[in-house]
Amino acid sequence: MNFKSNFYANTFTDLLFNILVGIVFLFILALLLINPIAKDATVKKKAEWIIEMTWPKENDCDMDLWVMDPDGNIVSFKKKSVGLMHIERDDLGRTTDVFFDKNGVRHFADENGEVWTLRGQMKGEFVVNVHVYSCRTSDNGVQLKDGTFISQFKKVGEGIDVPVSVRVIRINPSYMIFKTVIKNMKSVWDEQTFMILDIDEKSATFVGDDYVKLVDVEK
Repeated sequence: MNFKSNFYANTFTDLLFNILVGIVFLFILALLLINPIAKDATVKKKAEWIIEMTWPKENDCDMDLWVMDPDGNIVSFKKKSVGLMHIERDDLGRTTDVFFDKNGVRHFADENGEVWTLRGQMKGEFVVNVHVYSCRTSDNGVQLKDGTFISQFKKVGEGIDVPVSVRVIRINPSYMIFKTVIKNMKSVWDEQTFMILDIDEKSATFVGDDYVKLVDVEK
């Protein structure tokens, strides 16, 4: 009789233990599904090279990045993707810098800029130009009901003095800034060649900045 009592008691204890282990396992599994383990906290750019163009947020100008590859293909806001090249954003200046949060509060972006990417290996010379598509003046503007101030466009050829920075960056196999060029754009519709780069798998050589017209060149 004692043997049977001990047998049933041990069996019941083992059953409770197994149930407890199962509950703990399911609990841990649920936590993992809710909070999956991060494999890699590093954001990886799907590009071999990038070119960044920036200009001060105070200057309400629409600057455009134009790049020509060794085959003569040209990317810009008109044709954002061709071959291995891609323009990620067409920044229009203050127009695309204003946004409103859920409470209706108006905010401005901290920087104006466009980014060019080279999504694979392509050897040869790349021409990098900046073009002033338009600029606005603070004179004779219009105040909208939401508080937004819309200024008037400057005329083509009208003088400006806006510093623009262009830098070329290697992404793979490691991040490295190869060259930064800063020039002042002098007028509306001004186009300047900032750099001519000879790019290979691992390096970029600054060849020069002799002017090469790209705007409205058909290819």
